[in-house]
Amino acid sequence: MRKRVMLEEKEVAKERRGIFICTGLIVLSIIILHALLTLTSIDLPAFVAILAFAFAIPVLCGCLLIIQIELSNGYYLVSKWVDVSAYCFFLGICGALVGAVATFWHISWIAGVVFLVATSLMFIIVLFYFDEDGGRGEARR
Repeated sequence: MRKRVMLEEKEVAKERRGIFICTGLIVLSIIILHALLTLTSIDLPAFVAILAFAFAIPVLCGCLLIIQIELSNGYYLVSKWVDVSAYCFFLGICGALVGAVATFWHISWIAGVVFLVATSLMFIIVLFYFDEDGGRGEARR
């Protein structure tokens, strides 16, 4: 039998952020994919966006299910699949972001670059924010 590790308060907060991220990206992906599927002619950026969303939606849904099960049980199982699910979470986020960038690129390459730069900048800011406070989500004042 695999070892069960109880979720601590810090881990529960991290899991809740994961639910927020997964849900937001799933909704974003479905809304944009709906608009892309109505195009009469599909260029390369639109095709890349459709493929990226086709990958991201089921992967993020699976991650959302795993997170919800862990939260409802109050523990996670120690196994190699914990690492695999973390990689899937990362790949799902990347897939949704690639789809969003490709969609903006379909509209205008300048819009695609602006979205990519803004997303990268905010990603770095968020990383430093959570690194500075030890992952608690509390800013220093």
